[in-house]
Amino acid sequence: MSGQKNAPLNVAIYCRVGFSEYALEIQKQRAAAVIREHDDWNLATTYTDLGTGPQFNRRPSFKMMMADCRKGLIDKILVRSISTLARDTWSCMKVLRELSALGVTIRFLDENVDTETDSQWMEFLNFYSALSAIWREEIGAAETSDIVPVIQ
Repeated sequence: MSGQKNAPLNVAIYCRVGFSEYALEIQKQRAAAVIREHDDWNLATTYTDLGTGPQFNRRPSFKMMMADCRKGLIDKILVRSISTLARDTWSCMKVLRELSALGVTIRFLDENVDTETDSQWMEFLNFYSALSAIWREEIGAAETSDIVPVIQ
């Protein structure tokens, strides 16, 4: 043993909310607390998108985070939930595959899934995304059925 410590992981926090700055602060605080639990993790930066919607091209902080990952500045990303990162399976998997190819891992706090340690993360995310899509369709149908009688 050489006695040398490994370099700390550069961990970023990614937060996205519709319009609530309070919810944004809660996400940041929760992720920062997780980083403080690890002596070998260093908070690299926090990326926040407020009121930008689910499309990646409308999220400037997301685009900056991905650029920093491509530069090798980030080793791990903490995200509150899978839906914070992406709302559909295809988009989520595309991002995760790119990050994986770059050697960047993601930990989803709500789902307790970490792409570094969970070997079945792709299967889980496919299942979760499919359930989320069904849930969104049911919510949309319920909202539409409430509106239709009023329109007629």
